[in-house]
Amino acid sequence: MKRKLSVLLAVCLALCSCSVYEDEVIIDTPAELQYNETSENSGSDKNDTNDKTPSADSGDSTPSANDDAPALTSPPDADETALQTQADENTQQQETTPAENAPAVTSATEKRLAVPFYSQQDYPTGCELVCASMLLAYYGYNIAPIDLINAGYVGTGSVHEDFMNPGTFYGSDPNKVFIGDPNSIYNYSYGCYSGAILAGFERYFAKEMVDVVDISGMSLADLCTEYIDWDQPVLIWASNNMEATHREENNKWFIEETGELFEWMSNEHCLVLVGYDDENYCFHDPIKGAYTLYPKALSEQRYRELGCQAITVHPWE
Repeated sequence: MKRKLSVLLAVCLALCSCSVYEDEVIIDTPAELQYNETSENSGSDKNDTNDKTPSADSGDSTPSANDDAPALTSPPDADETALQTQADENTQQQETTPAENAPAVTSATEKRLAVPFYSQQDYPTGCELVCASMLLAYYGYNIAPIDLINAGYVGTGSVHEDFMNPGTFYGSDPNKVFIGDPNSIYNYSYGCYSGAILAGFERYFAKEMVDVVDISGMSLADLCTEYIDWDQPVLIWASNNMEATHREENNKWFIEETGELFEWMSNEHCLVLVGYDDENYCFHDPIKGAYTLYPKALSEQRYRELGCQAITVHPWE
């Protein structure tokens, strides 16, 4: 009888021991530890799985693609993300913009240069930057128009009203900086004159063997003889659609640095001179398109109205 009781007692103790052991396994082995052991045994990388928790060892703070899990880290800085996104888009735009093939020349008195063409569709007041980008691309220097500003080559300024004296405006000098936002037609966005682009080119080519040449004052006819005939396109300032320029009362301001009263020529437009024929000059017009023809006399007139401003660059041989 005592032997039977001893056997029964031993069985009971064994059962109790197994139950306690199972409880200890469950308590001492959390789900995270079980997952890590499984991953290590399988040879897979944790970051390759749809895990909700970033790896503390790797420093990976990228949120999971699983929408059911809340974000465990703060999002990246919004300004930094926007700048990177914009830079990527700018690069893509430049890489996918094809060089324009020059139309066939049919006589000895015609000339067309194969200059890449960019539209100013995304830059309603940025014709100067777009034309500068075209000229640079002709020589193999690819930069998006907006990056001429973002990278600090072309400076920016603004115009503002003196609220203590309504109707009086003060602002920057468009011969030195770009006035306003090239992506907007609002907030006194105007553009710039040749001096601002000239300074931008000088900064851009500061470490390059390229001459930046201010050829303002020459006629379009002389520009064709001296530069177009030698395969050098030229930036010029004239008017939109070669229509008459004019002055408006609300388009003048006092230059803050000098106190001088400045009057912006309304309908101002920048183009790239790329050729000519017997009756016309040929331009890359960032509004109308590549190889746009305008009558010679009319083009000369509008060009004079903007002060015969012209720029080119000349890489060393």
